[in-house]
Amino acid sequence: MYRPHDAFLTLIDEGLVSDAIVAQSARERDALWALRDDLMPGYAPLRPFASYDVGMAIADMPVFVERAKAGVCAHFPDAVMRTLKAALDPAGILNPGKLLSL
Repeated sequence: MYRPHDAFLTLIDEGLVSDAIVAQSARERDALWALRDDLMPGYAPLRPFASYDVGMAIADMPVFVERAKAGVCAHFPDAVMRTLKAALDPAGILNPGKLLSL
């Protein structure tokens, strides 16, 4: 079963994410979203600016995910294998260095 939290931890372990805040409860999630929404009016004086806030219709997500996977695989050919290896062998004890260089 795919669990986003596990994938996120893998990214941290691989050094691809160095800092993050992750809500541990619905209350914390709501507080983070409220903080984010409260910051938006503060951006007005800074216009023009580039926002990294992106939204997508749920119906468009499968195509996006497939294209993103293809892009990641094209630029980082062993990314999928590293993710699978981390998921299936979190302790890193099965055939170290055989599938992927360490």
